[in-house]
Amino acid sequence: MEYPAINALNDFGTILFSGENRAYFSHIDKKFGTNLRNGIPAWEEDDVPDGVYRSDGWNLICDYTRNIECMICTSRLDRIWIFESGDTLRHALDNSSGFEFHVFDRGANFLLAHNMDDYLIGWGESEKWVRGFGQWGP
Repeated sequence: MEYPAINALNDFGTILFSGENRAYFSHIDKKFGTNLRNGIPAWEEDDVPDGVYRSDGWNLICDYTRNIECMICTSRLDRIWIFESGDTLRHALDNSSGFEFHVFDRGANFLLAHNMDDYLIGWGESEKWVRGFGQWGP
């Protein structure tokens, strides 16, 4: 049985084939030094950019991706969904309970994460944007 967040992602997004998931995770891992392809959420790595405590981090991520196609995966790292824009992603997240996730674009120009500790973390092009919110990590 799926949990509500997965149902909302399924309703509003398009699921990638599993073979494509590994390719995206590998590309992100090479670019940002993460280990997504082995099932480790990006925020659990040793060399993680400082995060910003934001309970509205999920909503800010939707603002960042408002006008671009974006991709999301949960912390389970078993599926990737494509959304036509951050606004569409916001509809899915508005219709789900809170959960941990990563958002990125097809070119892996950025990686954003929001976890259950309400930390918003950015890699690549999004790192400076996240830094602009101040209130750095614990």
